[in-house]
Amino acid sequence: MLLILELSQKYVKEVPEVAFDLVNNIHEPLTIIYENARNVAKHVAAEDKSIAIRIPSDEFCSTLLNKFGKPITSSSANVSGAPSPLYYSQIDDQIKNAVDYIVPINQFVLSRPKASTIIRITENKEIKVLRS
Repeated sequence: MLLILELSQKYVKEVPEVAFDLVNNIHEPLTIIYENARNVAKHVAAEDKSIAIRIPSDEFCSTLLNKFGKPITSSSANVSGAPSPLYYSQIDDQIKNAVDYIVPINQFVLSRPKASTIIRITENKEIKVLRS
């Protein structure tokens, strides 16, 4: 998903080389949190001006992003503080009722999906693993 990293350069001050290394070496969903977001709508960046950019491993999401050619903003499929749902059936009704559409993929897959690894890259290019 180098396209996503290339697009990321528009939205963060710097995409360090380590981000490209991570994407090339981690073969699962990956979310990278960068500091100093820029060129984004007011409520896209967090209060500390950081932004999380997800690099999906899912074929549907990858194809959608490549065809669209632009980032897509989204929230997590969980209420803040609640566990991340791994299956459609685990998505809280509060979320289901608040959104216009949920992509109906993998609703009936029996293998256990994995939540994304979340890594924060600091201004000093330090890597902090927040979830693996």
